[in-house]
Amino acid sequence: MLLSYLYSTLLLWNTTVTPFESKEINSKKINDHFNDKDVLINKQGILNNDINKDKKFKMPKTPSLSSSNMNVIKTLLVKTNYDPLLRPPGDDPTKPRNGPVKVIVNILLRSLSHVNEANMEYTVQLTYRQMYTDSRLAYASIDPNNELPDFFIITNEHILWKPDSFFQNEKNGHRHDIDKPNVFMRVHRNGTILYSVRLSMILSCPMHLQYYPMDVQTCAIDIASYAYTVDDIIYYWKDDSAIQFKDGLTRSLPQFRISNYSTGYCTSKTNTGEYSCLRFSFQMDREFGFYLLHLYLPSTMMVIISFISFWLDPTSVPGRVTLGITTLLTITTKSTGINSKLPPVSYIKAIDVWIGICTTFIFAVLIEFAFVTFLYNRKINRESCPEVYDDSGLLEVEKKNSVIKRTINKDKTKNHPNDISIPMIDSGYDENSQMSPIGNNLMKFQDNGLGSLKWVKNIPPIQYLTMKFGGPKAKRLDRYCRIIFPTLFLIFNICYWFTFGRQPLRCRFSHYKFFLITISLSLIENLNNI
Repeated sequence: MLLSYLYSTLLLWNTTVTPFESKEINSKKINDHFNDKDVLINKQGILNNDINKDKKFKMPKTPSLSSSNMNVIKTLLVKTNYDPLLRPPGDDPTKPRNGPVKVIVNILLRSLSHVNEANMEYTVQLTYRQMYTDSRLAYASIDPNNELPDFFIITNEHILWKPDSFFQNEKNGHRHDIDKPNVFMRVHRNGTILYSVRLSMILSCPMHLQYYPMDVQTCAIDIASYAYTVDDIIYYWKDDSAIQFKDGLTRSLPQFRISNYSTGYCTSKTNTGEYSCLRFSFQMDREFGFYLLHLYLPSTMMVIISFISFWLDPTSVPGRVTLGITTLLTITTKSTGINSKLPPVSYIKAIDVWIGICTTFIFAVLIEFAFVTFLYNRKINRESCPEVYDDSGLLEVEKKNSVIKRTINKDKTKNHPNDISIPMIDSGYDENSQMSPIGNNLMKFQDNGLGSLKWVKNIPPIQYLTMKFGGPKAKRLDRYCRIIFPTLFLIFNICYWFTFGRQPLRCRFSHYKFFLITISLSLIENLNNI
């Protein structure tokens, strides 16, 4: 008992509570009881700090007590044997220690900034307020004439008990101390205490980036007691204005817009007991305009520019190569810059699909150019070879329903070591068909009724196909790609925006859901009246 009295008495000298008196007060007497941090409070709770120490001042007339307010607070603490380490009793007389303390919470959001997708966190500045009742500090019973202030403001929070509230998803934070600590406690006549403090914190926010950059993120602020279970403390949201926003806050973020919010409870059970918890959730819609101008339009133009290669002549090798390589490097650099701001998640994001398909189109343009160049060069090689004619025409093999197999005659003892025999495999094939060499790498066959055989040149199969389909066929392939590639890219855009673009549209539609429902009900009512 004695130790508690001494402890309370020592703490009271640091308390910034001042009396409300009707008589004249000399500044010298004020300095005897208060230090430079004292705050004067009148009947309506108005602060009076402008006291001239060299002059006397007079406060509004009102009935006064025989003792100062300082002594009133000291009397309350001593009378109740107040211990700031013990929680106050609850208001349920049927439970031990009168049940748990009810804590009413209210939050004022001052700023919301720096949403970091890579670390999945955001920065918030808020004013946290909690209200609870400590019956040990009720002074209405000792003020029957209602002469004391409606409340006292105490800036030394350590002399009174307060809930050990903490933010469960906090990663880092601090209080504001410029130029005084931004914290106060307001003690009302009935013992109700309002605790208010300004905080800045970095909070974690698990994000789902499948639809990035057309995603909608939901972040939360969880508040709970660190040590007291539901048997000691239960948190409640304030019935009216549980969450308040500073003017313009919902549009203050450069990349997001707060579209919706809700309050709820997240009471959880652990090995140490069941803890009351409050949760404030808010929905942030990502602003798409930035990504449309800096990502989607530039990458679309890169793909379209790469399609210009189809209109260039196959002989314009430097121009087509430069065009393809430049667009490919540009889209790759842009992809690297985007992914550097995102965490390395295991799933595919909408931006990955877009960049991947755009890169594939540009790469396919380069492959098509390489194939066209190959065909065109083979055509030139064929034109540079000497043409061999006979009375039947250009060297070729014309045979329907026949399979031609080339075998090299390995008999080096003959006069023509480079002779090639081409046996005809068919139902009417005669193994005694005569073959005679006519020159270097050329053979002439007799017609045995199987078809018309003409001069054949000794060439590899790939070279033969290239000679047959090269030249004009290479330019024809370019003409086909002028239509095929843009058409495929258009189809991809339709599928992409239909798949990933529905997410933001769905969320924005929910904002007008109530409005649309109201209009629908009104129309139905009017139709019924008709």
